Amino acid sequence: IMVIAESSTRFTFYRNSDEYQEVAKLLGKGLTLPQEAENEILETLQPLATILPILSNLAPGSAGAETKADNAPLFLQIFPSGNGLRFDLRVKPLGPLGPHLIPGEGQKHIFATIEQQPCSVNRNLELEVAHREKFLQACPSLTKINHQASWQINELEMCLQILAEIQELQQIKGEEQSAPEPPDAPSEEWLICEWPAGKKISLKNRTQASAFKFNILPHREWFKIEGELQLDENEIIGLSDLLKTVKLGPGRFLPLADNQFITLTEDLRRRLHDLSFYLSDEKGELTIHKAAITSVAELMTGLEVDCTNTWNEHLSRFKKADSFAPMIPKTLKTELRSYQIEGFFWLSRLAHLGFGACLADDMGLGKTVQTLALILSRAEAGPVLVVAPTSVCANWLEECGRFAPVLNPIFFGGSDRRQLVEQLKPYDLLICSYTMLQQEQELLADKEWEIIVLDEAQAIKNMNTKRSRAAMSLKGKFRLITTGTPMENHLGELWNLFNFINPGLLGTLEQFNQRFALPIEQENDADARLHLRKILKPYLLRRKKSEVLKELPPRTEILLQVEMSTTERNFYEAVRRQAIARLEEVTEQKESGKNSSIQVLAELTKLRLAACNPRLVVPESSIESAKLELFGRVIDDLLAGGHQALVFSQFVKHLNLIRKYLDEKKIAYRYLDGSTPKARRQAEISAFQDGQANLFLISLKAGGLGLNLTAADYVLHLDPWWNPAIEDQASDRAHRIGQTRPVTVYRLISQHTIEEKIVRLHQEKRNLADQILSASDQSARFSTAELLQLIKEG
Repeated sequence: IMVIAESSTRFTFYRNSDEYQEVAKLLGKGLTLPQEAENEILETLQPLATILPILSNLAPGSAGAETKADNAPLFLQIFPSGNGLRFDLRVKPLGPLGPHLIPGEGQKHIFATIEQQPCSVNRNLELEVAHREKFLQACPSLTKINHQASWQINELEMCLQILAEIQELQQIKGEEQSAPEPPDAPSEEWLICEWPAGKKISLKNRTQASAFKFNILPHREWFKIEGELQLDENEIIGLSDLLKTVKLGPGRFLPLADNQFITLTEDLRRRLHDLSFYLSDEKGELTIHKAAITSVAELMTGLEVDCTNTWNEHLSRFKKADSFAPMIPKTLKTELRSYQIEGFFWLSRLAHLGFGACLADDMGLGKTVQTLALILSRAEAGPVLVVAPTSVCANWLEECGRFAPVLNPIFFGGSDRRQLVEQLKPYDLLICSYTMLQQEQELLADKEWEIIVLDEAQAIKNMNTKRSRAAMSLKGKFRLITTGTPMENHLGELWNLFNFINPGLLGTLEQFNQRFALPIEQENDADARLHLRKILKPYLLRRKKSEVLKELPPRTEILLQVEMSTTERNFYEAVRRQAIARLEEVTEQKESGKNSSIQVLAELTKLRLAACNPRLVVPESSIESAKLELFGRVIDDLLAGGHQALVFSQFVKHLNLIRKYLDEKKIAYRYLDGSTPKARRQAEISAFQDGQANLFLISLKAGGLGLNLTAADYVLHLDPWWNPAIEDQASDRAHRIGQTRPVTVYRLISQHTIEEKIVRLHQEKRNLADQILSASDQSARFSTAELLQLIKEG
């Protein structure tokens, strides 16, 4: 058997007969004959056309049968290949049983015996080329790959795009669909598409947004949306099924059954994609949160929507709220800055609409005074509940007295708490710690509050805590959270905060993770990040100090590299190697039920302590600490210049070593950590602000928020915290409204230790937060394996 490959998809098999062998002997490796022998050559070769086609540049003349006219139609052969499709562009001058040739290439004359009938053709190579160029111009997706006549396409979306371009150009064989002819095409069909039997991919006609019909109905506290897309006279696809296909991929070709695809316009594809972020599926019913109706209505502009008066009334309320401008309460005893007035208006509009708000301004921009202005504007309607960290409660009492003396601030405590809550009346402001909220959850949840404020609301970031569950049980007409760090560890914390102010806006936690958290945190999905920002934007207000406080003095941040001695470096390395050895044992014993992640964190903490001072790991160690030595030099310079400084560490025992050092040097300082009694706490703050000491030692968590320490113009961080936003909050104790001098922030980082790794992670954390909130922090969620890797690298 002899096989001749006529194309990548067509092979002709010839029986190796005696005739072929005789021809092979005659021709051998080829013959050279004089031009005068043209007629004799054709007459001699003509009988061979019964065996196989003859392609020649010599016109067959009378030697062949009657010559056919050639309109040079193109045949696009499409067939499954690999993971996608193969496209071959061919011409068939002698019909389907004759040779399949590349358009415009090869010999001009062909003669052969087809089904025992002699035939010949003069190819119109110029017309073949013209048709080929016309085809390529109509299929830009193919020409981007190459300008040849064969293409292997493995990506489904690209295959469908090419088929859509072909469908627009000409009718696909076997499909009852048509498209306008090319302007200068001949009257006969010039492009024919061929599929293998049973392998066709069918594209529905391009679907416009006008083919969609929506129906919106009230649904408890939400709205229910129904929709359908009319594909043709006999076929309709529901919105729920359509959205499922939209989620399968970013393209505009949506799969149906039996190798059929819907071709969407870019506009409709975008609208459906965007709409999917606002809808929740409740047992097969698609619902819209009332807080998202303006965004959904915008996506439906120009579409056929059948809605109730309730929907229209809500839309009208949103539009009117834009022009709602409440009066600043005359009982507010301070003059608000322009951005604070904007914040008050924003809060008032959301309270008017009945939706919750997240005021996430930078530390030091006056979130408390903006909140007090709102409370004053609504105080006559009923009592207000403010929940804050214990360390911040005193600040609320003080600022109420300064800025809103008409209010009656009450610290929640004492023995008869029930009577206290039951007797609350308008203008009463109950100030409650998060600890007390958890203890008195039932009592506080029984009360209907005019306003509920969660200050430093990151305190309820973990949905699984009793504190979070207690907060969720509260009932109030307006819910407000204030925080400079809406996220501290991962996006799930942001979901929990918004579940407090506007339950359901971000869907269930599972839906939120699928739509936003996983795509953003694991895949850096810009589209998911953009849609999350759009959903949050109406209910989250975030301003940076650099944007609104032009008069605030500059803040300079300096990284001070600590170079360990050889002895100290060897000590650190020994601690690191011991940690790795212990954790490898834990890995081997993993099946025993031990919590390896806790042990990894414990080893990490020990390593971080070793990077600060060997005595934090081995108290009796005589190895000198390079960080303590550098701290001493910096302090000497600051004291010589008459400066005051805040000194932060997350480790209380590190601060204790610093205290011992300062005591030996007879340097006065003030001190604050989580165990400092409340009365003593305020005394320490006042003493520092009054200039009774130049240094204030503060544990990061105890003094990172709620303090105004503008007497300091220097801030020293003795060790880096995982979350840079926590450090920023601590630094903002000095760099805030009321500060008149430039502030310098020093960070002491030990070289070639895990501290350097933490600092490198800081920028990664800030970048993602900036993209979502335009400011606040987003720290990475580390697995046990990642934490272990930090130890190995550090």
